[in-house]
Amino acid sequence: MGKLFAGAVTVIALISTAVFVSHTWWLPPDLTALGLKIDSQIFETMIFTGTLFVAAQLAWRARGRK
Repeated sequence: MGKLFAGAVTVIALISTAVFVSHTWWLPPDLTALGLKIDSQIFETMIFTGTLFVAAQLAWRARGRK
């Protein structure tokens, strides 16, 4: 059961990453001068949290194998 859950989480993470990288769904056009800065902050936050998520998943798997 645990392996099935881990596989599901991995598939969801890979699909989410593919959607993010391919820009199939992206932010609407900016309406204000601050829009570019906000978009940049959202992009940086998504990269940072995505990296942390992948690192946590890898650490979790590595911990379980010892």
